[in-house]
Amino acid sequence: HYSPFYEVNVSRFLLVAPSTILNAVFYWWIFTSLSSTLEDLKETNQTSKLKLYENFSRVLAGSLAAATVMAVYTIIWISLWTTHSWMWSQRWFVENGFWQLLYVVILVSVMILWMPSPRQREIAHHTELPTTDDDDELEMTIQQLENDKTLDFDDD
Repeated sequence: HYSPFYEVNVSRFLLVAPSTILNAVFYWWIFTSLSSTLEDLKETNQTSKLKLYENFSRVLAGSLAAATVMAVYTIIWISLWTTHSWMWSQRWFVENGFWQLLYVVILVSVMILWMPSPRQREIAHHTELPTTDDDDELEMTIQQLENDKTLDFDDD
């Protein structure tokens, strides 16, 4: 459906702007939820899961940077070259190819991050016990258990 040459016009620009805004809304939504998850993992000292999600946030930040550069390039490409005829391969890459490539890169990155392994299984099914330097809390918990009379097992 691509002709050998393509004239860029204003209607193309009107289609790119809403798409760019929608992408920005989705990225904002994802990063808002991801930052909440990262805060929860920090509060509960889940260091293994925290590292995994921090790497995932780096992948998404890189994809956001690439998407932003491409969106700006697309808008400039459309606005500056309205009278220039473009070959179908250039048009395809700007309109579809880059986004498909970005999707594949994100998908492969997620596949690598969550690749099945014994460590991933441990992360998925276990909660890491938080480690604290405060020995007073541990001593207080031990004293509470020693003083608790409800767990009397000496009744035979």
